[in-house]
Amino acid sequence: MRCNRTVWIPLLTWAICACRRADNLPSSEAHAAVSSAPASGKLVVTDTGLGPFRYDASVASIRASWPKSRLTRVPWEMGWYAAVELSRPGARVIVEQQDSLLNPTKPGQYWYVRGDSIVLPKHLRFNARWLEFRKTYGEGWMSNAGGEGDLDYMRVTFCRIPYLVLTLPLSGIDSTALPGDLASIPDSARLIDAIIDVEKTRFVPCEPAHDSTNRN
Repeated sequence: MRCNRTVWIPLLTWAICACRRADNLPSSEAHAAVSSAPASGKLVVTDTGLGPFRYDASVASIRASWPKSRLTRVPWEMGWYAAVELSRPGARVIVEQQDSLLNPTKPGQYWYVRGDSIVLPKHLRFNARWLEFRKTYGEGWMSNAGGEGDLDYMRVTFCRIPYLVLTLPLSGIDSTALPGDLASIPDSARLIDAIIDVEKTRFVPCEPAHDSTNRN
């Protein structure tokens, strides 16, 4: 199966707009989330959730189980998407809904994660060097969606983990490199954030032998 090579995900901005705590949470749902989710420790990214926080859970229940949360927005080409920022020791997370108004009874569609307590697939720490990601995750492709104007970042998607997108700085990357030449990224580069595309958690990983990411 061939991978979907097009990656269109809006730039995450960590600036926060006017915010408030979640109101009118369903009491049983909120209680369950709080009682089952520790306030610290490692958060492992899988195809079903971030640690104990499932991608299909409502935004309201997720907010209730984090020590700090507030409303924010994620910019895209035509405006802003509604989102919630969650924070706890070692982790900052943005859960985005692709709508202008947040619906607390529905789940998010993109999760932006970063922090020392985040563990990415195959047991890689968020703060690992790029070389470790490239060797562990294998074939993939780059998208320099942030390479225009004042933006200075790029994104990488891997064939074996179609739902995961890694954001890295453009600094030091060969501008003439082909999209599949992941070795053109400096080995010492560090992640800006990692993004989980919830829809793609249902995708079947493509086989590297049949991957087309190194072709024009």
